[in-house]
Amino acid sequence: MLWWTLQQLKAKSAATRLAAVEKLALESQEAAVLALMEATRDPAKEVRRAAIAALARHPESNPVPTLCKLANDAELEIRCEVAAALGHLPGPQTFSVLLGLLSDSRGAVRWRSAKSLSKLRWTPSNMREMAAMQVAAGEYKSAARLGAPAIEPLRALLADPDSQTRRHALDALTTIADARVVQVLIQAMKDDDAGVRVMVAEAMVQFPDPRVLPPLLLALRDPASPVRAAAAQVLGKLGDPGSVDRLVETLRDTSWEVRKAVIEALGRLRDARAVEGLAGALKDSDNDVRETAVEALCQIGDPRALERLILALCDPETSIRQAAASALMRLDRNWERSDSAQRAIPELKAALKSRDYWIRQSAAEVLTRIGKNQSSMRGLQRGIGGAGQFRNDVAIQILSDALRDGDRDLRQAAVEALGRIGDHSLCEPMSSLLQDHDEVVRDSARTALMALGWPPPDNVILLQPRTADKWAKAM
Repeated sequence: MLWWTLQQLKAKSAATRLAAVEKLALESQEAAVLALMEATRDPAKEVRRAAIAALARHPESNPVPTLCKLANDAELEIRCEVAAALGHLPGPQTFSVLLGLLSDSRGAVRWRSAKSLSKLRWTPSNMREMAAMQVAAGEYKSAARLGAPAIEPLRALLADPDSQTRRHALDALTTIADARVVQVLIQAMKDDDAGVRVMVAEAMVQFPDPRVLPPLLLALRDPASPVRAAAAQVLGKLGDPGSVDRLVETLRDTSWEVRKAVIEALGRLRDARAVEGLAGALKDSDNDVRETAVEALCQIGDPRALERLILALCDPETSIRQAAASALMRLDRNWERSDSAQRAIPELKAALKSRDYWIRQSAAEVLTRIGKNQSSMRGLQRGIGGAGQFRNDVAIQILSDALRDGDRDLRQAAVEALGRIGDHSLCEPMSSLLQDHDEVVRDSARTALMALGWPPPDNVILLQPRTADKWAKAM
């Protein structure tokens, strides 16, 4: 029967050859063992695996040299099978081969080799072997606690085809306080997986080494937006002024997440070179980007930002208007009297024509603040000159013109704003809206005039009996 089984190893069918190997595994004759050794060179992978596993049952035939030759086989499954088989065959050559397999490019082989060494009760002779053993067993954090000896085995994992393995290795590497880790991270910035590159960039903040700056600056042009955003954040945290110009260039990035990260970084760097670019970001299409730009400009504290922050008070988003108001108070508590406020008036006037209600309303509010501040300072203005009065007059004129606008909301906002200025000389133009064709506007005009204590002339009452009735009831 053995003869027939040996003949079946020559069959064309891989399934037939596999069945023959499985039968030979149960034989103890020398001819059977020699046939199994020959079968480790079979063209079919499954036949070779079965032969390797069978040889592990015959330690008396010294199959170790044959198995060791297969330790570098191109097939992952073959290397795994060799590592498992050697776990049954103790000896110096076995230990040597298994130690080599601890550095295999595939995690399954490394893990199997570590298990076989443990099974054979092998003991590391130095810290490097201990680190290699722990890394192969997947105990990355334990290996990292050994320090420098773990750098090389962990670095080797960065060539593993499994991105999750590479991430775990990087996570462990960054806990090792050794300058050599920096070079490993720099190399890892070339990883094919964007998630790994993000992790590497974020890890670089732990190593304030000049060598990390070039790869981080290069990462601002990475094809993956999360990588660009991570690089920007880290550059801001590292605080190197040499990154400002490149960060400013990246304000034009197509991804809002990247632009936001860049703005946060520039805010941390507090470099005046970024003011112009950040001021431009106040017109960004994304709400989060604009709000972050407000905060960054406040952090830098450059007075050149005042005009753009004043205009940000007209942003359609409430949170941004609030952020701008807070920033202005921190930068200049008297911003309403500033030259920046005067320069902002033309754009504020244009904002009164916006289709967006909140932009119109906010523009009117800002103009009111500018005008009201100047009204309260008239005595001082007469003593020091006419520049402040000019600003006041411009703001009031803009709001007065808006009383005749075709948009109901704008007329309403204008009369309410003029009422808040508190100047009785404005009552006459405001009273024209008591004859407005829109009831809401008429009511707003009446309320504003009442707050000023203005008595309506008889002709107004006669022209608008409905409004007059309300006025009479209110009085």
